[in-house]
Amino acid sequence: MGFGSNLRVCGKASPDPETISKAGLLEMKVNRGKRSRWHIGIVVLVMLTGCSADPVSNAPPSSTSAGADATRQAESDASDAPPRCRGQWRGADCETCPNNWQGEACDQCSAGWSGPRCDVAGGTRFTAGDEHMCGLTKDGEAICWGRNEAGQSSPPQSTFIALSAGGEHTCGLFPDGSAVCWGDNSFGQSSPPDERFEAISAGGEHTCGITPDGLVRCWGRGDEGQSSPPEGLFQSISAGAAHTCGLRIDDTIACWGRSGDGETSPPEGAYKGVSAGAFHTCALRLDASSTSSTAR
Repeated sequence: MGFGSNLRVCGKASPDPETISKAGLLEMKVNRGKRSRWHIGIVVLVMLTGCSADPVSNAPPSSTSAGADATRQAESDASDAPPRCRGQWRGADCETCPNNWQGEACDQCSAGWSGPRCDVAGGTRFTAGDEHMCGLTKDGEAICWGRNEAGQSSPPQSTFIALSAGGEHTCGLFPDGSAVCWGDNSFGQSSPPDERFEAISAGGEHTCGITPDGLVRCWGRGDEGQSSPPEGLFQSISAGAAHTCGLRIDDTIACWGRSGDGETSPPEGAYKGVSAGAFHTCALRLDASSTSSTAR
């Protein structure tokens, strides 16, 4: 039978071409006769079986095989490790939405919360300053009323996604995340940096915001340390008269600035919201109970 009749593969006689073809090992057509087709079939067979022309029996496993087994074992062990959550999901099984979020993709505010970061309590879009108030219409227009001697109640004509009224100034976020402030600017509290923000809070004479990567930026008066945030990542921010508090991504609270009445000394625990006032701070625990750091 020519070339194929004397070839042995892995110590066994070669099967005839018809057997190889039936086994699905030879699927191509060659116009150079049976000899060439048989030669191709044997090459395919050798490649698929991983055998050499010389038979080897009772050989120990190769280092390559041992390495593959170790890799498979490592992959099996890794499958038992806690999953790494994607997007906003949390929890051991990645089935829990972060604070105040809900929905299949954790992209909706829970009942009673609003704002771009779902951190505005009460489901309202209003904000109160010292002697003025502002609100957002359903179309995103800012409306303000009350005292206006510094221009704090005269918002620009534009579309906003968030507002925050401070002492005698007001700040807002445009849909692209850029910030604008109006009113008193004696300490630079109405001069936000050229950055993008996901949250903003106007205090007495300072303002703070959270960037998309969770960092806090503050500007304005800082003689009490109210504009000097600590390092770390935050999910919400609240500026008071001369102090500021933020909710970290681990649900704990950090405060900085004036602390004459303990307003920057929050109790330990996990929280879902925080609000800084003039001389006190309040927060909502994860178990829905409230607490305060002090009051004057």
